[in-house]
Amino acid sequence: MSWFAVGAAVVAAAGAVYQGQAASAQSKSQQNLSDYNAKVQENEAKALEQRTVIESQNQAKAAARKMSAMKAAMGGAGVIATEGAGLLALAEQGIESSRENQLIGYEGVTGIQRHRSQATLDRTQGKIHGQAASSAKTASYIKAGGSLLSGFSGGGTGIGKGSSFGKAGSMRSTEMTRNFPSSAFKK
Repeated sequence: MSWFAVGAAVVAAAGAVYQGQAASAQSKSQQNLSDYNAKVQENEAKALEQRTVIESQNQAKAAARKMSAMKAAMGGAGVIATEGAGLLALAEQGIESSRENQLIGYEGVTGIQRHRSQATLDRTQGKIHGQAASSAKTASYIKAGGSLLSGFSGGGTGIGKGSSFGKAGSMRSTEMTRNFPSSAFKK
């Protein structure tokens, strides 16, 4: 086995390990980014939940003010709010206010679910990237071991099993001497 073959195997092994470490670092970086994005989505969900509660409370207060203003206007006009047309108008306003509040809640809940689903997806992608980092490292060590084994066994380079010396089609020593003038071999 030649030193060249050993050196080439060591260089190939080091390159495989370096390549695996770089791929692992990249996957780890992507995992960290996915985890960060998941946290951002969770924070967005919490903020939207708080906004929805506040919007719902504000809408309920505005509806109550509107209902009070309608009752005052009816009382000033001499309309009895507890019967007939006055009662129907107040009931209709109450239903409309309730629908607005439900819509605010529905939009909030769907937005919150969307953010939480995205956070779950981001966390899952992060786990996949973490597994890829581990796999890249393992694969690089396997590749490095294979390079070292083939280099130490003389696989394909140097004077060993895989050497081209002595095989058909290679230049033999007798052929080498035929191509040189005989004076080149005299002392």
